Amino acid sequence: MSTHPLGALCLALSWCCSAPLPAVAEEAVTAFVGARLEPVSGEPIPSGTVLIEGGKITAAGADVQVPAGARRFDATGKVIMPGLVVPWTRLGLSGVPGGKPAANPEVRVADELYPFQDSYRFALQAGCTTLCLVPGGEGISGQAAVCRPRAETGDDMLLSWWGPLVIDFAATTAGKKAVRDALEGAKKLLRDGKAPPGLNESDDALCRALTGEQRTLVRCGGPGELLHALPFFKDYAEMKITYVGPAHFYRVAEELAKVKAAVLVPAALTYAPETTNRVNAVRELQEAGVEVACYPEADSVSAFRDILLQAAHLVRAGLPRDAALKAVTLGAAEALGFDYRLGSLEPGKDANLLVFNGDPLSPTTRLERVVLEGRTVFEERDEGR
Repeated sequence: MSTHPLGALCLALSWCCSAPLPAVAEEAVTAFVGARLEPVSGEPIPSGTVLIEGGKITAAGADVQVPAGARRFDATGKVIMPGLVVPWTRLGLSGVPGGKPAANPEVRVADELYPFQDSYRFALQAGCTTLCLVPGGEGISGQAAVCRPRAETGDDMLLSWWGPLVIDFAATTAGKKAVRDALEGAKKLLRDGKAPPGLNESDDALCRALTGEQRTLVRCGGPGELLHALPFFKDYAEMKITYVGPAHFYRVAEELAKVKAAVLVPAALTYAPETTNRVNAVRELQEAGVEVACYPEADSVSAFRDILLQAAHLVRAGLPRDAALKAVTLGAAEALGFDYRLGSLEPGKDANLLVFNGDPLSPTTRLERVVLEGRTVFEERDEGR
């Protein structure tokens, strides 16, 4: 059972309005004043202000002037950080299809989104303001959907029509052939001068991935498969790839660092093989020079609630605090190719904020407010105090 306050807090949070979040946030300026800011992209600011307008951050810093007429929140004694970015999950999706490895780049998670699931509401309560929902199936699984967890329709959940291409890589002859045949077919289209838009949806997705216009998430079941994947994708140098897999990726950290790979691993400590010795895989990867970000241990509401608790465990086991916060915010956004609008408190980015009554990594801290694109969507209910 979860012991972190976020777990208990979700039971005390309220849905702030019955209507779904509008597509466009209110245009009035909102100011959170006097809080300690954790921008993630820079050093913490002991006392600063965040300005929001039109769903975007317009300023964040120590010397920000609040314009006349702004809606002002006194955040003295609070801590504000960016909303959590979950870069790999199947929360709320249907079962994974079975069968042989296949190439299905035209499959879009966006086509099965249902915004009113309780699991998305609970994820938002836990501070997860962005979810990357991934397709299943061995081979080229399809296109992920990078979403806000609250909207009126499935399409309104999407931050972009195009999501990362997902490849579930199998180090088998059939698995490699399914992926290679599809990618080579798309390469030929590009050589012949054909490119998006104007192609069918399948070729469109493949060409965008090959040229690096669309990020690619390559899932590998373990270090062995990863060692097959690294040379396999050398033939596709323009692809922007993030490798996704278990914590044991740390065992091939040197190989990952040599090719400047980016990886996603669970936000949790693991065990060295055949021992009871704890290993901080995220720290091992980071110290080797690998770009590393984290996703929740499981596709469950409790795992989402515990993601900051797990980040705190990683810090206690030697991961620098700034690296832990980045791994679940800006680093996760970078892994998806969405760091231009998510993951840090910077002007121009989506105003996704979490307001705590103390250090976000402290087990005694409460999440008091969740702001999604400039609108407060959850706040702690005052239960008779």
